[in-house]
Amino acid sequence: MSVFPTRLNNICCVMAATGLVVLPAVADSGHQHGHAAASESGDNATPWQLDVMMGYQNMSSPVIAGFLPYDTHYLSAGISLQHVDIGRSFQLPDQHLYGRAVLSYHSSSTEVHEAWLGHQDGNWEMRAGQQLVDIGWLNRQHSHARRFTELPLVYQALWGGEWSEGEARLAYQGQWSEHWQWRTTASVLGTSQMATTDDGGAAMITAQVGTRYGQWQHLFKLDVYGAEVGQRGMQLFATSSESHTHDSTATEYFDGQVSHIALGWSSEWKNTLGVWQLQGEYQQRQEEGDLSSADGQTTDASAALDLRSWGAYLDLSWQQRTLEAGLRWQMIGSDVALSELSSDDLEDSILNHEDRSPSYLNMLVAWHLPLPGSKLRLQYNVPLADALALPRTQLQWVHSVAF
Repeated sequence: MSVFPTRLNNICCVMAATGLVVLPAVADSGHQHGHAAASESGDNATPWQLDVMMGYQNMSSPVIAGFLPYDTHYLSAGISLQHVDIGRSFQLPDQHLYGRAVLSYHSSSTEVHEAWLGHQDGNWEMRAGQQLVDIGWLNRQHSHARRFTELPLVYQALWGGEWSEGEARLAYQGQWSEHWQWRTTASVLGTSQMATTDDGGAAMITAQVGTRYGQWQHLFKLDVYGAEVGQRGMQLFATSSESHTHDSTATEYFDGQVSHIALGWSSEWKNTLGVWQLQGEYQQRQEEGDLSSADGQTTDASAALDLRSWGAYLDLSWQQRTLEAGLRWQMIGSDVALSELSSDDLEDSILNHEDRSPSYLNMLVAWHLPLPGSKLRLQYNVPLADALALPRTQLQWVHSVAF
């Protein structure tokens, strides 16, 4: 596994997330609806869940140029149906099994987003199937459960948005004392979301520690991911506005290693005015290997690639019974180094952002409507530096029904 660049020293500018996490803090939150997960649900739990997101934005969402994969579920300007989930949780008590299946529609495509089985025995938990990967704070939550209208740029850039993958996961949860809990997870998973056409594999280790004192709760999380990918479709020297692409519009292919680390922190404070939360996250990736032009491209070259990418976000949020408000700062950056060039076709990449780190400020207000499970989100995006063409104004109606 590659050595991570020294940009980790910048971790002081780090961190963020949106969804509230409740102790047992280190429990895997999974697909959070208005009821408990199947493994924790009682006799009165409702197994079916429908989540709908309608939205308006004043301009189309861009493909986040310079990062891959480009599976960011492109959203057009105006009013549209942006996201639908239909899912069912279930239990098989005699076999000590539980699970979930979720079908998702993302503005332009439909896919099986979750289909997994789990088994829990004391502090041990095992899961296998198509799952939301537990990277960072936010990927394990579906769109309707997150506070802001979309994932931070670092998730869109490095993971292509909401990341679901075939995975076998083993987790153990323990407790040091009345106030301290911890959870560690080891996983082996596929690389289909990396747009690979050749065989590949990945592994990830996650460690999370949580503590609660009175009205305060603190969480810390570390994720380490490594993968060997073959023929990964990339677009380092051209961009595409395709709505849902994997390797179909690749201009290059990459064979090599992917090393990724994520560090997260969260603090929550409850008082008579509501719940206050400050959360943050930093993610960093290095990709080293061989790059070659895809068939049919105007370029015909090969090179050795060293791609380094990073991103961070910091959220401050407040919530009470009918209102929510949030403020997010976020940034991404990247740097490409090419060597052993076979021609002059591959000279400069759109990913060369070492001295340009796009950053944004997002401001959000949400109202919980009288209709149970329904709320409106209004978000305003302010460019800070080297801005991407993000929509200025976004309005979403989110409705969740359990039955």
